[in-house]
Amino acid sequence: MEKGWSTDLVYGGLSHLQYADDTVIMLRYSSMSLRNVRLILLCYEAMSGMHINYEKSEIFTIGLTEEEQNLAANCLGCKIGVLPMKYLGMLVSSSKISNSQLIYVSDKSEKRLGTWQCEYLSTGGRSILIDSCLSSIPMYTMRVYQLYEGNFQLLDSIRSRFYW
Repeated sequence: MEKGWSTDLVYGGLSHLQYADDTVIMLRYSSMSLRNVRLILLCYEAMSGMHINYEKSEIFTIGLTEEEQNLAANCLGCKIGVLPMKYLGMLVSSSKISNSQLIYVSDKSEKRLGTWQCEYLSTGGRSILIDSCLSSIPMYTMRVYQLYEGNFQLLDSIRSRFYW
């Protein structure tokens, strides 16, 4: 019986993540598991009537040789992706994310601020926007990664610039 990843966190292990139309399937490399996944995807297409766009799909591997990567990509009919990748707006990598890679958190906050017209808001309105939106962006990231000191200072300066 195949087991997923993180068996210490989830009974039987974690085999996939799915949100809306995005799916991440995690498996240990073997020709049998690749064939099984391909068969399951073909059955899904036949039963649902929907089509999987394999040209937009990518395979990400950890610890495989180039030959094994190519075999897996050919078996599943998709291209080989490069880590770190973004899934639901968050970087996913096999190694520690660097400070410069986490800069997207402050960039996202800056981009969100560009659409707000803060000169028309009261201080209470600004405070509510900071609490509900600007603070939720780093909290979403901190569920997975620990932010670096420079990231906190940058986020604080963005929030204070908006408030004042």
